[in-house]
Amino acid sequence: MQKYSYVALTPDGKTVKGTVIAQSDEEVKHLITKGGNYCLSYTRLKDEMQGLKPLPIKDVVSFCQQLSAILKAGLPLSTALEMLFGKTDKGPLKVVIGNLYELVEKGHALSEAMGKQGRAFPPIMLNMVKAGELSGDLDSTLNKLADHFEKDVKLKNQIKAALRYPKMLSIVLVVVVILLVTWLLPSMTASFD
Repeated sequence: MQKYSYVALTPDGKTVKGTVIAQSDEEVKHLITKGGNYCLSYTRLKDEMQGLKPLPIKDVVSFCQQLSAILKAGLPLSTALEMLFGKTDKGPLKVVIGNLYELVEKGHALSEAMGKQGRAFPPIMLNMVKAGELSGDLDSTLNKLADHFEKDVKLKNQIKAALRYPKMLSIVLVVVVILLVTWLLPSMTASFD
């Protein structure tokens, strides 16, 4: 699947621009002309999904919590993704949600669409979402994932906090040793001479 940018002419004579995801040039032309539009031009975009870096964990937690809440309310997945896309600020998460929405609209499962986002999502999330889809309990699975990642962030922060004291102690120790060697030791050797 490749992402294409296109310029088309509507039956009204207006020029429209957009993007589609397709497997071939023929499919791009078909998707553009399906609504009665006339394809003026299209170009293949570089595959930005492969270059995506892992999303920050706080973004993953937010995504899981919000998607879980919307799905729990009984809305379809594509509507939930569309709502999240509109609600999300600019950044890598918005790009990923837009890609997920397009793929889900094309009939892909959420786990499959997430897998096509490069390294944006952690591997455990891909597998858990797939299990949630198969069991029919995706909202609960997303909620559990959000809890898991929150605990993971909390643990990492506790480890960082626990390591601050030894780091500070070693810095103070190095400063004291430098002071002893450069100031106190020469003054003591001078007094013995």
